[in-house]
Amino acid sequence: MGERLLYYERAATALALEFIEIAKTTMLWMPHRHTGWIEPSYPYFDEELVQFMLAIPFRQKIRPGLTRYIQRQALAGVVPGATLMRTEKTSGTPNSYAALRREWDDISKLLGDDMRLGKIGLVDVGALRADVAKARAGFGKGLGWLWRVLAAEQWLRGNWG
Repeated sequence: MGERLLYYERAATALALEFIEIAKTTMLWMPHRHTGWIEPSYPYFDEELVQFMLAIPFRQKIRPGLTRYIQRQALAGVVPGATLMRTEKTSGTPNSYAALRREWDDISKLLGDDMRLGKIGLVDVGALRADVAKARAGFGKGLGWLWRVLAAEQWLRGNWG
């Protein structure tokens, strides 16, 4: 499965590089179980934010032993202190597996015989389905690869019918 994961990563990355500029100006709508469709946002693509962050002197961005100083200062009083001062990342893997089970009806539609990524030769749909079946059964090391493949598929469907 490791070799196929690398294949999926490369396929998703190739598509991401092609549509990242489009994503800045195009609204990409994603399925959502409870609200129908949601509009994702890309706050770090905002030109004013980028210019603002580049204008801040480096010495004000970094504090010894503390990362993301400016974000932590900005969110003080908004985010709980324990969360705000946390230094390690938490794994999203349990949530990913729960989302895979919860959203299975919508996900399985994206993995159908009309899968665009398969039609253009970027993904072996049969192998992908086998890997997703294993992941759905709880085997694997995370699902980041799957979310990227599904996002690419959703994007293709939204932009190229």
